[in-house]
Amino acid sequence: MKIIDLTHVMKTGMPVFPGTTDASIEDSFTIEKDGFSEKLMTILTHTGTHLDCPKHMIHSDQTTDTVPLEQFFGKGVRFDCRNSIDTGLITPEQLDEEKLKEVDFALFYTGWDTYWGKDTYFSGYPTFADETIDLLIKHRIKAVGLDFISADRAKSTAFENHRKLLPNNCLIVENLTNLKQLPETGFYFACFPLKIFEGDGSPVRAVGIIL
Repeated sequence: MKIIDLTHVMKTGMPVFPGTTDASIEDSFTIEKDGFSEKLMTILTHTGTHLDCPKHMIHSDQTTDTVPLEQFFGKGVRFDCRNSIDTGLITPEQLDEEKLKEVDFALFYTGWDTYWGKDTYFSGYPTFADETIDLLIKHRIKAVGLDFISADRAKSTAFENHRKLLPNNCLIVENLTNLKQLPETGFYFACFPLKIFEGDGSPVRAVGIIL
């Protein structure tokens, strides 16, 4: 078995969605001063590699503490969508529908994670064509996984893609990395969130598991 880490490191000053609160992770207690070490984390629930629950965008009882654990684990497929950077859209033609029938998670490898930590990361990334979202919903995908910051444009105020995916029980995992290390199929994907009461989302330790 091989486990591929698909998660960005969390630290002070890490990239956050434009206009939201910066992440702060600092020493609250230290071994030298207090005899033990403990950090204080001040982060939003959608910081770093994280998962969106329906409550993120709609009034819903589907939250990080109520969504069944099965929703966070299952078979995955990785689609190579690097050419979508040129067009700006991930289209159905880039997906293999037969493979969608066999899996729980669809991960979209665009290579955009190479811009993590740069201003470039927040604009220019591809998003989904409407028909692509329809296809994912049709096959009851548990979650989509993205190696960029959002399923919608950073400047979007309507969040059309979020509002189509989440009410249809398709969660969203954003800010993945290292998707190039995964095979196209033959792996499991895990993205367990913190069990936050009525949580609209949570950082996750996303991994790909190759048996």
